[in-house]
Parts: sequence; structure tokens; C-alpha cells
Amino acid sequence: MPALIDRTGEVNYNKFGTKMTIIEYLGDSRVTVQFDDDHKFLKTIRYDCFKMGAVKNPYDKTIYGIGYFGPGMSLSSINKIITPEYNCWRHMFYRCYDYTFHKKYPSYIGCSVHHEWHNFQNFAEWYNDNFYELYLEKVDLDKDILVKGNKVYGPKTCCFVPSRINKLTENCKSLRGKYPVGVRISKNGEKFEATLQRKHIGSFDSVEKAFCAYKECKERSIKKVADEYEHIIPLKVYKALLNYKVEISD
Repeated sequence: MPALIDRTGEVNYNKFGTKMTIIEYLGDSRVTVQFDDDHKFLKTIRYDCFKMGAVKNPYDKTIYGIGYFGPGMSLSSINKIITPEYNCWRHMFYRCYDYTFHKKYPSYIGCSVHHEWHNFQNFAEWYNDNFYELYLEKVDLDKDILVKGNKVYGPKTCCFVPSRINKLTENCKSLRGKYPVGVRISKNGEKFEATLQRKHIGSFDSVEKAFCAYKECKERSIKKVADEYEHIIPLKVYKALLNYKVEISD
């Protein structure tokens, strides 16, 4: 019977370029490798996988060079179907770091993901603690209702909200011209019109008066919708909507 070859100390790189070293040869073509990164993660695998570089390191930054899967129990898919938490996590990075997406939605330029959520396992835990379902209505991950103007997706700034609320509070700077949100010049160029969701509020002599009319109507509309969802949405979201202020710089 041929003697076993001790593979200890052998080095290779996985498909993401992370160095890995065999630190123990277990026989029966199995080895324990250690990844050469800050985490020094250990993994027992078949030797042929090591040779092919087909070894996943949970700390490899596979999502836009930033996000990594992390060691833990949360899964990216079940029976080849992507899990809701992984899909939400992946699309969060897409909104923050995809240049093609930014061309279409420039309001997301400058957005980022908090370092705690670079690790999918951390995000999945938060997701499962905070997500709720609504009958016949989609629920969105929101970053700037709790903290107006916030551009960082993270555990202290994000919440889940019904799509209706999310659309009601979304930033539409990229869609308007030189006038404040909710204000446009009349066709004859003599008045400034205030509109909300294509509904005419009134015509005014100045931009400021038109905006004030829009602001009052918009804030009243947000509070009305908030009251409709009072016993459905988290209390902190409800309170944030009651205190929501529309600014001329929005």
C-alpha cells in the first residue's frame, strides 16, 4: 500500500484570489486549509477542490468587492430558489454601487452600505427580526424615512415600509426642473402652480406660495396614509411619518 503524501504546507489560491494553505492532511484525500486573510478561516475540504481552487471563503468580497457571505446559518438559496433576505441584501448593494443603475436613478449616487451589513449573515439576522408581510402589497427596504436625507443603508437607519409609503416619501429631484418640488410654471407663464401626484392644488403669484401650498398638502397626505397603517407598520416608522417635513431643498 503506497504511503500517504503529507500535503501540509501546500499553497494555492481560490477563484477569488485568496491564498490558502493546507495546515493538516487528514488522509482519504481530505485536508484542512487556512485562508490567508484577516480572519484566518479554517475549512476542511477534498484535496482535488483545493487543487482546482474551488474552495469558498465566506470572507471573500464577492459582491461589488465589498459584500461577503460570512460564516453562519443564513442561506442564499433553498432548493435553488434565492432566499428573500439574500435577494434584498444583493439588491441593496446594486442600488449603492452599480454605475448602470446610477445612470437611471442618480439619486442613489453617493449611497453606501454600513460595514456591519457588508456581512450577509448580519443583514439576514436584522432582516428576519424586522421584516413583515402585507396582504397584496409589497414591503420595501427604506433608508431615509427614519433619518431624512440619509444615504447609508444600515441597522440603525433602515426600516421596512409598504411600497405605497415608500413612493409617497421618495426623492424626485432628478425629475423636476428649476423650481422646487411640487411647483411648476403655468402654461401662460403668469402663475406658479402647485401639484401633488398630478393633482392641481392651486395657482399662486410666487414660487414660495406655491411651494408652501404643496408642502402643506404633501405633509397632510403623508400623515393621512400613516394613520391608515398605524397598527401595521412599526411604531418608529409611524412616528417618523407623523413628523415628516417637506423642505424646499428636497
